[in-house]
Amino acid sequence: MNQKVCLLTENDNISICLYAYALGAVSIIFTFAIGLLQICTCNLCGCGAVMDSVFAVMAAGWWVVGAFVISSNSSSASKAGRPAREWREAVAWLTWISAGLFGALFAVHISRVISKYCCKRRGATSESEKSILGANKPRSAALELGKEVRGRAYLAGNGGKAPLQQQFMGNAGNI
Repeated sequence: MNQKVCLLTENDNISICLYAYALGAVSIIFTFAIGLLQICTCNLCGCGAVMDSVFAVMAAGWWVVGAFVISSNSSSASKAGRPAREWREAVAWLTWISAGLFGALFAVHISRVISKYCCKRRGATSESEKSILGANKPRSAALELGKEVRGRAYLAGNGGKAPLQQQFMGNAGNI
């Protein structure tokens, strides 16, 4: 009673079921690893879209191969009269859907790469475009403070000439 049965094949060979489990597990592990790598390296120093495109096309290929293998075994199992035909078809459809989704993901990422490197805008026209593109970056507080200190001698100390109050007020008297 402890016998394992795989309904994706004509006989009771479980290798195709193990392949189906591995197909999903490898995809999940690599997706997680790519995401973690991009988090740790700050989007691969700006090259994250390229890596996403490469990963998406490899994952789409991985799922297309898996979909062919599972679909062919599933149809031969259905022709042999194995039970649970609907579940076999569901597994085959899900592999094709996964391949299609990774293909769509590739299209999105490759369009990001193309727009980043080929369609750069020379100048932004509206204030919102300038702020999005980073043209209106606020000045650094340290930079502003440095200009302020250099421009006013009273903040830099007395330099051995007069007390700080006299440098600030001159000879005008008390504060």
